[in-house]
Amino acid sequence: EPIQKVITDYFNGKSQITGGRYGCVQFVKLNGPKPLRKCSLGKLSMYVQEAINKGIIRYHKTLLVSNS
Repeated sequence: EPIQKVITDYFNGKSQITGGRYGCVQFVKLNGPKPLRKCSLGKLSMYVQEAINKGIIRYHKTLLVSNS
């Protein structure tokens, strides 16, 4: 899925995203591929939550961290 690639690519150089889910959504909205940048914040939030549910990233306090 595109959201998983964006998140995985981001985490290749970093270990966490500040701002929790919303910070991740904002990152994808600004830096993701065009089809994802066109999505609403609500839809992107759903995608980020799906990535959390699938174990791609995990939520730790106010950070999202790579699960790898």
